[in-house]
Amino acid sequence: CTEIITNLNDGKRRIIDSYVSIKPKWGLTYQPGEDFLTPIFPWGVIGSIEIPQQLPLNLPLELVQAVMTPSQSTVLTLSSTATNAMVLHEVNPATGEVTEVPAPPRLRQLMFGRQHQLYATDGIKTYCLDYYNDNAIAAELNFGALDMVFDDSTDKVGFLRPGGIIEWFNKGLGPSQYRWILPTSIPLGDTVKIFPSNSPYKVWLVSSASDMIYGISQPGQGIGPLSIETVANFEIQNPTSVCEDAAGNLIVACDGSVKYFVPVVGAGWQYDPTSPWDGIAVGANFCTSRSRDNFDPAIHSGPAWDNIIPEQLTHGIFLPDCPGDLDGNQRVDVNDLNQLLAGWGTASLSSDVNRNGVTDVDDLNMVLTNWNNSCVDLPCPGDADGNGVVNVDDLNLVLSNWLTAEDVGDFNADGVVDVDDLNDLLSHWQDNCL
Repeated sequence: CTEIITNLNDGKRRIIDSYVSIKPKWGLTYQPGEDFLTPIFPWGVIGSIEIPQQLPLNLPLELVQAVMTPSQSTVLTLSSTATNAMVLHEVNPATGEVTEVPAPPRLRQLMFGRQHQLYATDGIKTYCLDYYNDNAIAAELNFGALDMVFDDSTDKVGFLRPGGIIEWFNKGLGPSQYRWILPTSIPLGDTVKIFPSNSPYKVWLVSSASDMIYGISQPGQGIGPLSIETVANFEIQNPTSVCEDAAGNLIVACDGSVKYFVPVVGAGWQYDPTSPWDGIAVGANFCTSRSRDNFDPAIHSGPAWDNIIPEQLTHGIFLPDCPGDLDGNQRVDVNDLNQLLAGWGTASLSSDVNRNGVTDVDDLNMVLTNWNNSCVDLPCPGDADGNGVVNVDDLNLVLSNWLTAEDVGDFNADGVVDVDDLNDLLSHWQDNCL
């Protein structure tokens, strides 16, 4: 969370608790039974982060599945032990750190919803797991899914069931919403996989019995007949996965490499060999990152969220981070100490300086370390309060700190507020630096 000071003058402190992360699309491939993951960055990585060509898991286990978490920054792996027990680990590609994650036994397959709900099946039942609570079972269904897909635009989760049925539920596994009975024109082989689309009420399907990719949608939004779209091209042989990127193009893993297809009006899907994705070698399993957000109007628009209305804000001056300044006056002083002591032992944001969830001695030390510091970044000479104008308020600050070693008013930083600083202020009287 980022704390900001606004010009609303209503006595409230504002917290920005959402952010947008923009990074290049990347992929991940692996082979069942191997002990490593292979990240794929067609456009490279941001900054100086070095990602190894392979991410060793260093586990005495057999890899079964790997899925990206909704943050797109870590990977969750499902592995099998020698006794066929299933174990989960979270892998950080940037650091190589591998951390075991609690989970129910005997899981076979995983998938994340956009708000970190973890869906899984053991072949007998299908579960919604609370990822932030040691993957405790939040809900379950009395059938095993062959595959699963999450529609971010509708917050529906679909499960492929035997007999060519995709059954849809609300997120969290509420009551069944509707069923798609796949037409016989779609051949269902031994292996059938379904993948999300950017369009609501639509999925992509690949089958080991066909070299075509099928787009299955329901224009009636859960009601009425299905619409079937086919993607056929001589470049597509034995497709195993498909990802629709933000531009609406398809990244397809087939016959050991990646192919890229774009829709052309009047000409169907056309192969694009110029894409950075094209020709990248991949294993039997391949997935890519996707744009996701966790916004839930039922939660994030409720009374507990005092939303900022952008139209009510105007640009002010930038104020640097000021550790220990709890009342927002850009000074660490006795008022901040009193506010900290009033919240001692609580998780109050108004007293928890380091935001670790409790007001304690660490917060007290931060206040004392920065005691009497001014955190105002002066925009122009003589502007003691940093508001961009040299006026009587700055003169009062200089006089109140006269002949002291205070930072505020000591414009020449010689360790004392004196006549030199007063002359500096008067020489810039009424200057406006905004």
